[in-house]
Amino acid sequence: MSQNPVTLKDIVDQLSDENNAVSRIFLGEVYPGVYLTRREAQYIYKAFQGKRREQIAMDLQISVRTLDCYIQSIKLKLGCRTAREIMRRLHQTDFLRNSMLDFKK
Repeated sequence: MSQNPVTLKDIVDQLSDENNAVSRIFLGEVYPGVYLTRREAQYIYKAFQGKRREQIAMDLQISVRTLDCYIQSIKLKLGCRTAREIMRRLHQTDFLRNSMLDFKK
């Protein structure tokens, strides 16, 4: 019996549950040892929906400045300079390929 692939929406649904034990998301072989936090993954999901920073911050019930800190953290992890570059680089990872993900606590 094969498992269905985990989609980005599935991940965010799980991450939205505050009681869920998932706290880090492995990005795959392209970025070994690099993980996204729950909030970073939520930002990425909403950014891929085309939402702007202000709307994402409001949806996540955080300040834009806090969201900017999450974005900066992702940039550092991936070696990016811009949010647009984050999105390009994430296309190279298992995170956006709808493959099975390795959830680590």
